[in-house]
Amino acid sequence: MPCQISNYQRSDPLVHPLVHAGLSRILVPIVLRDDYLQALRALSRTSAPASLVRVALHAQRFTASIDFGDYDSTLAALQRCHAFAEPGVARLLVTE
Repeated sequence: MPCQISNYQRSDPLVHPLVHAGLSRILVPIVLRDDYLQALRALSRTSAPASLVRVALHAQRFTASIDFGDYDSTLAALQRCHAFAEPGVARLLVTE
């Protein structure tokens, strides 16, 4: 089934290339928030993108592993993966 691209996705310069290439969007769960913010700081302070790329790839693998077809099963999967946990309390579990 071809990927449907909404008007929002066409206008979002970060989402459109991913969806157009058949790749998963990148959602940063709460549990990865601190890692993501630290990676952004490292990029802005030292122009070193490696940590941001690492966090983004991890978040993208996580996003791709979740079936977003049904609200209840999606919520249960996000809870099992610790997506809503505060940073430092749990680690994100990614099932592939």
